[in-house]
Amino acid sequence: MKKKSSKRRAATTSSTSDTTSTASATTFSTTEELLSAATSLPLSSLKTLIHSIPFTSDLFPSLPSSLHSLLLSSLSSFQDPSASPPRSPPLASPSISPPTKRSRLDHLPLLKTYASITCFCFSHPEKPFSPDELLPCARSLHDSLVLFESDETLLAQMASLCEDWWKEKLPDRELLVSQSLPYFLSRSLTQGKKAGVRRVFALREAFALFDYEDESIEDVKLLLLRCFVTPVYVKSDEGRKILAFVLGLNEKLTKEALTLIRSQIPIAKKSVLVAYGEILFRAWRGIEKDSLVKEEIEDRFLQGLIEGAILAGSRGLNANIRRILGAFVEQRTAGGVEKLLCRLVEPVLFRSLQAANSEVRLNTLHLLLDIFPVIDPDSTREEKDNLLEKQLYFLEKLLSDDAPEIRAVSVEGLCKILRIFWEIIPTPTIPKILTKVIDEMSLDTCNEVRVSVLNGVRYLVENPLSHEIMRVLLSKIGRVVSDPALSVRVAAIDLLLAVCDNRFLQYNKIVDLETLVSLLGGDHTRVAQKITRLLLPTYFPTKLPLKDACARCISLIKRSPTAGARFCEFALLEGSSAKSLAELARLSLLLALSPNKGLDQDQTDGLVIAIYKTINSLSGDGEDFTFLDPVRKLLTVEKVKVLIDTISSDQAREALLNTASFLLPSPAGSNSLLDVCMEIVLSSVGLSVNLEKQRVVLAARKLIFTCGSSELMLEGLANALESAVSGFADKSVVDSVATPVMSNPRVKKKHGKKAKSSKLVIPSISELAAKAAAAAWQVKDLVISEETREVLLKSLFSDQIFSSLKALAEVFIEQCFEFENLDASPVVAYMSYAKYASLQEDASRSSPDQPTIIDNALDHVFNCIGQLLEKLVYNECHDRPSTLKRGRSSERNEGAQGSKVKGTQNIVKISAAILKFVLDATSTDLIKPDQLLRCLKFASTYTNYINLAIKSADQVNSSFDIETSKEALLLLRSTYTYMAKLLHLVITTSDDLSEEVFCITNSLLDLIPCVETHLGARHASLLVPVAKQWLPVFILGLGSKKLIVQVNETSPKLVDIPLWLLTLSEFTLESENEERILYFEKLVENLVILLKKGSPKILDAVGSVLLAGMKMGLEKGHYGLVEGLTSFVCLKLLGSGYGAFDNLELLRGSMQELLISIESCLGDGECEEGREHLENAMGLIRSALLNA
Repeated sequence: MKKKSSKRRAATTSSTSDTTSTASATTFSTTEELLSAATSLPLSSLKTLIHSIPFTSDLFPSLPSSLHSLLLSSLSSFQDPSASPPRSPPLASPSISPPTKRSRLDHLPLLKTYASITCFCFSHPEKPFSPDELLPCARSLHDSLVLFESDETLLAQMASLCEDWWKEKLPDRELLVSQSLPYFLSRSLTQGKKAGVRRVFALREAFALFDYEDESIEDVKLLLLRCFVTPVYVKSDEGRKILAFVLGLNEKLTKEALTLIRSQIPIAKKSVLVAYGEILFRAWRGIEKDSLVKEEIEDRFLQGLIEGAILAGSRGLNANIRRILGAFVEQRTAGGVEKLLCRLVEPVLFRSLQAANSEVRLNTLHLLLDIFPVIDPDSTREEKDNLLEKQLYFLEKLLSDDAPEIRAVSVEGLCKILRIFWEIIPTPTIPKILTKVIDEMSLDTCNEVRVSVLNGVRYLVENPLSHEIMRVLLSKIGRVVSDPALSVRVAAIDLLLAVCDNRFLQYNKIVDLETLVSLLGGDHTRVAQKITRLLLPTYFPTKLPLKDACARCISLIKRSPTAGARFCEFALLEGSSAKSLAELARLSLLLALSPNKGLDQDQTDGLVIAIYKTINSLSGDGEDFTFLDPVRKLLTVEKVKVLIDTISSDQAREALLNTASFLLPSPAGSNSLLDVCMEIVLSSVGLSVNLEKQRVVLAARKLIFTCGSSELMLEGLANALESAVSGFADKSVVDSVATPVMSNPRVKKKHGKKAKSSKLVIPSISELAAKAAAAAWQVKDLVISEETREVLLKSLFSDQIFSSLKALAEVFIEQCFEFENLDASPVVAYMSYAKYASLQEDASRSSPDQPTIIDNALDHVFNCIGQLLEKLVYNECHDRPSTLKRGRSSERNEGAQGSKVKGTQNIVKISAAILKFVLDATSTDLIKPDQLLRCLKFASTYTNYINLAIKSADQVNSSFDIETSKEALLLLRSTYTYMAKLLHLVITTSDDLSEEVFCITNSLLDLIPCVETHLGARHASLLVPVAKQWLPVFILGLGSKKLIVQVNETSPKLVDIPLWLLTLSEFTLESENEERILYFEKLVENLVILLKKGSPKILDAVGSVLLAGMKMGLEKGHYGLVEGLTSFVCLKLLGSGYGAFDNLELLRGSMQELLISIESCLGDGECEEGREHLENAMGLIRSALLNA
């Protein structure tokens, strides 16, 4: 006995002192000893201990029952911690006996140990315990799962035991799922991992054991319904199988799940909708035929989806529903699916195809095209044929539907049907449909319909059975390659590419080669690239020797230089190799340089452009350009000079210069090439409107900078500008012109021939202006480019250039009526130069108050334009001819005077340039507030002049002709936006708002009725959308003085009655007049809406402006104005609710003052001719004041 006790004590001591040691099963003689010692062992040691018990041990028979007894006691203590604890096993050490009172947490270690022993007994490799012996322990643990939510480890261990019991299909496994299955389900939803879904999938059959009619199952039902909107279930294959299984469990559960799916249709993604369709199909296929659940899916859910697809309010919803139905359509060969679709669709199909609502017809058409053919497999052959013919009849009928989108969908859908179901379509029907599609539908007025015809035919040629009839019909469709719509032409070339890939059809029988070459040369990039792909096997085939392939491509260039150049541009993108294209460039260059080449001028230019297009496409193909070495060796500086003398077009010059920049190692080796580039830079005119010339000049300038001759080029530009100034001065265009800084004598010309003496040719004013504008445009381009700005500003000729630009800007502004079509480049270049020079000057300026270069430049520009506008406004007001000075020579009448219309357009053009520059410069903080206010004053004067010019449009010798005013109005729209932005900028940044804010606001509002009255509604429609965007700014401009500055007068003073107030009063009084000014009236309606929605202070301020207009109308005897504005304020602005009138102090005071003035006027008898108007106005004011 002593020996056994000694062994027990040794075992206990060993286990407690060293957790890594393992007790031997032979140490214990009874299960009580084993279980007592197990409480102090770690899990790894405990597992080893249990698994080491031999099969013949005496511990096996009693271990399950003893374990169950202790487990029940521990569970009882865990549930009721206040109860007395169970007695310890008799041989347990007193040191580890539990206290008389324990908390619930104190029992967890024992429960974990007993649960682990149960799991280890279950997983014993020799299976010494039968399931019946372990079932009581497993069931006790399973039934207590809900008690251990706080301990995830214990919970997972117990649930895993139940899971393994189910998987091994042991007896009474259904007793271990009621708690464990909801646990696994909840855990999979929380973690969102596929591993959790797979565990639930292994237990899915257990869901059938639940009673879904019982109220206690609600929590499980909610978990199952959550699965239908959880991505991990919807997107995984196991999850979809689980959901399909759940749909067949219970009718009530199925209804709730289907309702949840239905709610997701409008918002779910495409992949989710496809997954729902798969779930529904699997559920439907797995359910018994006469089941109520199957009836729920078929007759309620699917039938509801079909009706919903037909009546869908949006096309997106219709598409979403059809994605769910698509799972059944894709599986239509499965048993019963086709019959189901026919049964659900056929009763509503044909009625909906004839619905009056076009959206219903379109939705039904989409549904029919998805499900076609709608056939009942159990019907007779005759019934099938009749039903098929009926569907084809309606599809053909929809080809002539009134709705273009229905025609487009039907034609493309019919072609797809013919491609797939060619064999079952009646033979007479096919040519009938195709003839209508190609002969009629390809000429449809809607672009989308014509595109659908081409797309449909492209699908159709994929069916070999269609080739015989398509050979005949395709020749009729070739005309669409010249369709005016780009999308149609792209679709036509896609069709030709599809035909090209078909060895039984030939694309040249559809469209002749000449047409394709013409399109390649002049069409959009998308079309040209596709044509290149089409013609590549013909003109640059890979199967021929490279020399022969290049010869074919060169023949294309000779045939059509433009088409050949574009072919070379896209050849690399369409699969040609870089080396073969480099050889093509070399051979083309050899031909262009050949003295006896037999090429005309266009062909030579085309070869040069094609070489550049080829080289340019290759330059982006990696960094290794060794394959271009043969071309580099061939293209020397001398040969570039030869080609420049040979080619004639601007595009060819640009191409050659860019090619030389890329290929020549050092262009500086030839003065002759530099001379050519300098000539291009200095002699080009009309650059501001000619993009091709711009590109040539930029290419030449790039070569000059590469040569290091930028200073020489700047000297040439400076001299050109100075020469233009001198030319204008010689013609006495101005009284005095600022003398530019002379050329720096230290700079010497690097090369150049000595000028020969010749007869002096005096240029005309137009020629001088063109040369000056071209040189100024180049200076502007140089100064705004970051790459060249520094070179220009640090040049020795920078002062000379700037002073010349200053003089030219003055000439172009003051003499804008002298030019037929003014180029504002000198003005823009002058201001741009000043802007960037000021930015460079900021670092060296000693005082921030010192005027900057841009300050002086703006002062100069505003002085010039201000004086001009003041003269023009004076002349328009006094109906005098222009007093602007003109040249003394006979050339002054040589088109330089221009028409008054062109003069007005020139004023608008220059003003737009100035306003745009000022707004752009404000972003760099270069414009001071006083300059902004001065610009605002200029804008106000400019707007007044435009209003006067437009008002005289119907007079003789008008300066604003109606027929030719569109160009000016387009410019005017831009300046209108600039002035509104400027007004907003001043209002938001200036503390002291000047009178100019109020004046320009009135002028801008005047411009709308002025244009609509004198030029017509068509012209006003260009300005009203712009004015509508800036109405909030105009409102603040009208009420700015009252909102910001406290003044004594109750209403602002007006110098004259604004036109917009006169117009406003007129259409208020004559609301039934057929000749109402509609655009301005709509603008006023928006103005009223904004005032009513805004602050009462703003309404009060603007209302005082309107009453100031009434007061002036009363003083000037304009009594209709008084009544009209009074009616507008009282009836439209204030409306019937005068409750807010209490907050309108200014408006109420102004109305009281106006009422006294009207009464005085009527009392004195001075206003008898307007008595009716004034009495009506007085009645409205009294009513408003009384109600207030």
